Amino acid sequence: MRYELRLGMFCLAMASILAGCGESTIPPAASSPAVSLSSAPPPDVPAIAATVLPQWENSTGITLKDLPAGQFTMGSAAQEPGHKKNETQHTVMVREAFSIGITEVTQSQYEHVVGHNPSRSKGSNNPVEDVSWKDAVEFCRLLSELPAEQSAGRIYRLPTEAEWEYACRAGTTTSYSFGDDVSQLNKYAWFGDNSEKTTHAVGTKLPNPWGLFDMHGNAWEWCGDTKGTLRVIRGGCWFNDATVCRTARRFAIDPNRRPHIRGFRVALTPSGNQ
Repeated sequence: MRYELRLGMFCLAMASILAGCGESTIPPAASSPAVSLSSAPPPDVPAIAATVLPQWENSTGITLKDLPAGQFTMGSAAQEPGHKKNETQHTVMVREAFSIGITEVTQSQYEHVVGHNPSRSKGSNNPVEDVSWKDAVEFCRLLSELPAEQSAGRIYRLPTEAEWEYACRAGTTTSYSFGDDVSQLNKYAWFGDNSEKTTHAVGTKLPNPWGLFDMHGNAWEWCGDTKGTLRVIRGGCWFNDATVCRTARRFAIDPNRRPHIRGFRVALTPSGNQ
């Protein structure tokens, strides 16, 4: 099966590497069947090259990366510029491998699945926006029900908050996935300093170390977690300043709101038919 082949290739590569917008005070990400909190110190996360991680395209043209299970430190240090009190550092174990979109879902991809494009800043390759959390969840449901996706056993969902930060960090422990030098953000993100007050085509800035684009800026991204009546968003967007686009920055908002700054990317736990 294709997923088993990709997983085998990934394991061989890993063996080689190992050898040689109102803010809400929200607690650390809760545990789930695939994610757990740990008080043990995390092991060093190996530097995994983006080319090592398998990537594939589904029937709608969405490209996803297969990410390994792993342990990381979620949150930010108190001395990090822009640190907020809801970013307390804690160790999280992502216990299951998962796949995640290498970009935010685009307007053309959303329209292909749902049948319309709600975005205010039009552009077929721009991230879809003006979508609520419920809209994003419904997209995942409809995508999963497409015949080609059903036959492959793929059930799409939003990434958990812990999975999102794990994917964004890509083995790093710095303010951004590329380091702490905020002057470099312009190379990796569309944000307040360079966006000209609009979204931009996905994948036009540099990716993070695991080959994921727009984890900082462009559009805020809905996560699957629920925080009471609120839902989590991560990543910052085109009008935010640099500190809001940090890896650890967290917000929780009304899931029914559809502002033109929020989009999402898909995730799934691969099946044997992947």
